[in-house]
Amino acid sequence: MCSADNFFIQKDGTYKFRADLLGKAHQQCHDNFVKALRDKTRRIVVDNTNTKRREYGWYLQDARNYGYDVLFVRLDTPVSVAAERNAHGVPLDAVQRMADRMDEVPEGCLEIVVSGTE
Repeated sequence: MCSADNFFIQKDGTYKFRADLLGKAHQQCHDNFVKALRDKTRRIVVDNTNTKRREYGWYLQDARNYGYDVLFVRLDTPVSVAAERNAHGVPLDAVQRMADRMDEVPEGCLEIVVSGTE
């Protein structure tokens, strides 16, 4: 599993987000993803918000270059429920903005929609 959030997990297991390091976090996540591709890892999960192609495009291109099929998992969760459940205290208005800017799944990719209301 590759996640930019992992960059912000401290040695004691606590999560400490720093916006000024977000670029480094995403670079590390991408580096881990490419390593998994090179290692021919059977299943690789990118656990990031990825609402716009500009956020996930390099993962998509790299996966295709290595011959992987790409599957998008979309959580069909009411925004209010997602805001209540998020582990990082992201406020409702920010979660709403993320939901509003969600791109369509790119051509040639599979999509699974999972109900997040249970």
